[in-house]
Amino acid sequence: MFSRRREYYIGGRPRRRSGRVTIVALALALVAVVGAVALAGNLPALGLAPGSSAAAVATPGPVGAASPQPPPASLPAGSLPPIAPPPSGSPTPSGPPPCEGPAGIEPARVVSHGSIHEKTVALTFDDGTNPENTAQILRILKQFKVNATFFPTGRSMERFPKVWRAVARANYPIANHTYAHGELSGKCFDVQRRELSRAAAVFDEQHLLQFPAMRPPYELFDDTTAVAAAAEGLQAVILWNIDTRDWQGASAASIRREALHGGRGSIILMHTGPEATAEALPGIIRGFKARGFRFVTIGEMLGIDGPVPFPAPQE
Repeated sequence: MFSRRREYYIGGRPRRRSGRVTIVALALALVAVVGAVALAGNLPALGLAPGSSAAAVATPGPVGAASPQPPPASLPAGSLPPIAPPPSGSPTPSGPPPCEGPAGIEPARVVSHGSIHEKTVALTFDDGTNPENTAQILRILKQFKVNATFFPTGRSMERFPKVWRAVARANYPIANHTYAHGELSGKCFDVQRRELSRAAAVFDEQHLLQFPAMRPPYELFDDTTAVAAAAEGLQAVILWNIDTRDWQGASAASIRREALHGGRGSIILMHTGPEATAEALPGIIRGFKARGFRFVTIGEMLGIDGPVPFPAPQE
């Protein structure tokens, strides 16, 4: 076996005679090394110091050297070359850890409200799980000529394409709310980006324009979310500063009251699912208009290009 490894390493031809000589030489070398190590270990018991002349004569090499191997010149002919020491450190990874996003991507900005110097308010509607109620909300917005922004999930757009085409035809911006409404915070970059890209694919399949922003489900997001959004070409992570809590089953009166707590630059969170939201919407619109507020899309509020159903009159 040793002769075959040696021949492969050197490139020589196998010769039966030289193989036997090699085996014998290796056996003799092994005996010599074992004997030297044993003798060195017994020097104190013999009253000899490792550095004495007797020790130098008794041992084939200096005890305590960095390598237990004898010098290459003392290796018997035909023995294996010394094994190279392992590298001093772990190899440097060729790329970033798999959970982190690629370096050099500027994160999308995270926004929870607009300018406090303007009397504007942004109505936003999430999820899209109730097509009839979504259609009712759309009718009310068009009736009052009010801007708003929608954040449906990709799955909702797949299930109810007709209503979302109607929203798009009315020129309301539709933004990314992930595909399946799963939590993003704490997930790896690839996982978070896949949720956004899968929803983006539904926009393409349904021939809908995706407004370049996203909303994290349950408001659960982290730094990776902003990087994943930017990697998908989205400019902003949209939060809110007024939660109507319609998702908790609040009454229409409670939803209206919570919404009207909003002030300059407020982003108001509502959902298309609860029927009480559609019931509360006319009162919310009248209440803000009575206070002199103008309804804007998220794009208008943040200076991001996108559709606007009812642009402000040019002064």
